[in-house]
Amino acid sequence: MSLIRLDDSERVLECNSGRTPALFCQGKPITLNHAVVADLIVRAETSGGDLRLCLHQGPEENFHDMIIVQHGGGYYRPHRHMDKDETWHMLHGRAGVFVFDKDGAVTDAQILSPDENFLYRVGNAQYHTLVLLTPTVVRRESRPGPFMGPGDSLFAPWAPDGSDAAIASAYLERLKSLL
Repeated sequence: MSLIRLDDSERVLECNSGRTPALFCQGKPITLNHAVVADLIVRAETSGGDLRLCLHQGPEENFHDMIIVQHGGGYYRPHRHMDKDETWHMLHGRAGVFVFDKDGAVTDAQILSPDENFLYRVGNAQYHTLVLLTPTVVRRESRPGPFMGPGDSLFAPWAPDGSDAAIASAYLERLKSLL
């Protein structure tokens, strides 16, 4: 049966070695429905963090296709991927997406939601970040693999590193004012 159930330990494997907990789907074809997304949201809320359902079998795959649940209030430091474009498809909630030049000036700012601008593609080597505007955001992210570990994302040297919550919060508020 292609319909994924998150409690099916033969078809969905848990992995906690990445930046966020991940569930990897095993085998194809794969079908998702709204109940699976609702279950992802509950699991993420219960764990108190972000969660991703990877439709690929592991980090070494050449194509990564993920359903990502994120919670408001988090700081996602601007970063870039040197050889990887990314496409985001909004499924639930609202978020601001920002693209920056090499010096940190905003070159694009858009509000994404399932009902408005629901798809966004950022090019390789472009600094970018997502700022959540609702308590929960669910999006599909597609990009080339494999995952290369910590060096896969190159953080912007001009952006706060997140170690000081007040500085990160002020930076997020400045970005939101551009929407």
